[in-house]
Amino acid sequence: MKKFSPEDLEKLSMDKELEAYSHPLRAVIIYLLFGLVWIGFSDRVLLLFAGNMEQYHMMQSIKGWLFIVVSSLILYLVLKSEYKKIFKLTGEVSSKNQELVSFAEELVAMEEELKTKLEALYKTTDLLTSQKQFVEEIFESSNTAIMTWNLHGEVVNVNHYYTELLGYTLEEIKGKKWTEFLIPEGERPKLKTLIDELRENHRVNNFENKVVSKDGTELSMLWNDTLVYDSVEDRFFVVSFGTDLTKQHLQEEQILKMAYMDRMTGLKNRMVFENEISSLISEGHPFTLYYLDIDQFKNLNDIHGHLYGDLFLKMFGEALQKEAPYEHIYRWGGDEFLVVEFGIPDETVIKTLHDIVQRNWALREVQFTPTASIGITRFPEDGTVVQKLLMNADLALHKAKINGKGSVEYFRKQFQVELERVATIEKALGKALEEDQLELYFQPIYNLMTGEVGSVEVLLRWFDEQLNITTGEFIAIAEQTGQIVKVDQWVIKNAFKVISEKFGAAPPCRFSINLSAQSFNSDILLHSLTQLRETYDIRPEDIEFEITEYSVLHNLEETRRTMRALKEKGYNISLDDFGTRYSSLNYLGKLPFDRLKIDKSYVDYILTDSVDRVIVDLLVHMSEKIGLKTVAEGIESEAQYRALKEMGCRYGQGFYLAKPMPLEAVLSLLSKRD
Repeated sequence: MKKFSPEDLEKLSMDKELEAYSHPLRAVIIYLLFGLVWIGFSDRVLLLFAGNMEQYHMMQSIKGWLFIVVSSLILYLVLKSEYKKIFKLTGEVSSKNQELVSFAEELVAMEEELKTKLEALYKTTDLLTSQKQFVEEIFESSNTAIMTWNLHGEVVNVNHYYTELLGYTLEEIKGKKWTEFLIPEGERPKLKTLIDELRENHRVNNFENKVVSKDGTELSMLWNDTLVYDSVEDRFFVVSFGTDLTKQHLQEEQILKMAYMDRMTGLKNRMVFENEISSLISEGHPFTLYYLDIDQFKNLNDIHGHLYGDLFLKMFGEALQKEAPYEHIYRWGGDEFLVVEFGIPDETVIKTLHDIVQRNWALREVQFTPTASIGITRFPEDGTVVQKLLMNADLALHKAKINGKGSVEYFRKQFQVELERVATIEKALGKALEEDQLELYFQPIYNLMTGEVGSVEVLLRWFDEQLNITTGEFIAIAEQTGQIVKVDQWVIKNAFKVISEKFGAAPPCRFSINLSAQSFNSDILLHSLTQLRETYDIRPEDIEFEITEYSVLHNLEETRRTMRALKEKGYNISLDDFGTRYSSLNYLGKLPFDRLKIDKSYVDYILTDSVDRVIVDLLVHMSEKIGLKTVAEGIESEAQYRALKEMGCRYGQGFYLAKPMPLEAVLSLLSKRD
């Protein structure tokens, strides 16, 4: 069926409507024309055929009826014809109306479809607008620097964070090549590779480079670049997403610094030492390793506290960095430092290190003047691996410290033999303590005025044919290995046992027992004495503990508390080896000593050295005046004996008077005293 446009249907409808209006008019006109013709000509015809008036009137009547019949017939035929046309026209109009209704329905459907499409279009438009706003919001609020640019390197757009980070506004750089204002000269050769890779792969990930902000600050950036096609403008452009790694790199550097640098001193730490020395060894460079230890550092910490110790370490580390012209300086730990210098051992290096250490360090209100012991080893002569060189340097340092403060010692292979002997003795001593292989000896201390035994010093002996060890050697090793506390506990226990079993509650004299610095300053001393007293029923006034100056200097306040506690329990205390270390008259009056033992090193020369004789004489008289009785150690001749007696020294001890003796001998001696 032919489809009509709305305009065609409207025109067709108007034509049919005009045609419908023209049918009645035509019928009337035909009827009018017929009536006029009939009236105009019928009377004349009647006049021709009528003979008289009666006939004329009859024919007039017939004419009227005939007119009605004919006109009715004509009207009928005309109306029938017109009605037929009307029905036809009505049918056509109805058909057209049906088409019009169908078209209207189609229009309604099209309108609904159009409305649906319009709604979808509106939704799509809203969505696109929302997405555009969302993308713009992401673009502007992102914490990533975003820059779009064409393949000529010209900037198209940048986001807010880019401006905030790098200082450039879009107006300042739009259309400019970012390679010319953003990239340092040294970084620009990388960019050709970047653009070539973008053209080939359309993407470059994790491209890191340096950029220069508007104020000249250099930043480290990580870029991810994507090549995008713009169909509207029919061109490619690049979207670059940049992350600022500057702070991260600074943090990584700080972490590396913390990992490889000593936080206290700023020097390299032991991890760096091992890595760098391993490299030097692998490269075959001969070098000398200097292992330095601050001699008085422990006293600084003990007396003044770790705050001052840390302050010294910081200042000393800074001084080493500024004043020691050596590349390889390390803090090994505590107060120990390592210096590596190429070539053979150099006295200049030793002098430089001593000069830096041995100065008056002003640690706030504390003045600290330390010395340093130095152990030295060489590569490759003394060892070819890091651990071996460290062990050698440690052995040399240990030997230097034994030699005295401020000493320097070069590694010798004999040190290894000595170390092995120390390890052997340490193991054997542990076994001897467990199996009671040690022995007590006793040396009388005489009253020089009366010649009688005034007291007996308890001494320790260890007889081992295989080790062939002296008492001084194994005591020194016990102090070095930390076994000395167990040794002292063994001596005290067995001395208490002998006194209790052999003399009962009333021994004939006082017994002196030596206490090491470690035992005297330990937490177990007072507690163990309480337990031993309960076990062996000993009177404290019959016991005298001998302590050295080193024990006193460990911590003066702690020493005073310990001595006061011992005195409150009834024990006697004597100061042993006075004059051998840091002798000070200061603590003689402040600490509750009962006796002062003058060291053998002074007694040896009282006959030949006038200075030593004067010193001993002064010590005797001074001690008497402050209430201390004096004991001279190491009397080996009658002349020494008489000289000390003349000075007024109360007590004496030495081979001239009596050698150390086993238990049976001292029991016999003391029995004669009774």
